[in-house]
Amino acid sequence: MEAKTKKTGTYEAAFYIGSKQGYHGPSFTKDELIEEINYFQDHHELAMPVRITDCTYTKGSTYREDGWEVSAVLYPNFPQPIPKINDFIEQLTEHLLWHFKQNRITIRRIKSDEETTMFERPNAEKTHEKKILGD
Repeated sequence: MEAKTKKTGTYEAAFYIGSKQGYHGPSFTKDELIEEINYFQDHHELAMPVRITDCTYTKGSTYREDGWEVSAVLYPNFPQPIPKINDFIEQLTEHLLWHFKQNRITIRRIKSDEETTMFERPNAEKTHEKKILGD
């Protein structure tokens, strides 16, 4: 049996957020970040999945802060127009800026001429959501 493929262009919008409120405030955890992102996704008309990657910010011996890169991509299974991806990531960024009392959050957008290919096995599940009994 052969895997089915879906192809799209390649696009990613990502932002970087540190784990402290401001520079000297209390820290928040990755779990707290995920909870707030989930809350936002549950209340946004286009709830895109995001990838959260750990990172560390450093500047000499005077500054070090753990944080995360949060990104949304043009996903072949549910492709969205780039302006919708940008709108989603910008609204999420602004929401987290205020919620976690950040000084600033930077968004990076990467568009490539390369192609993104998704491989899918036959009879793959269509959703991550659990079925309710009787469905």
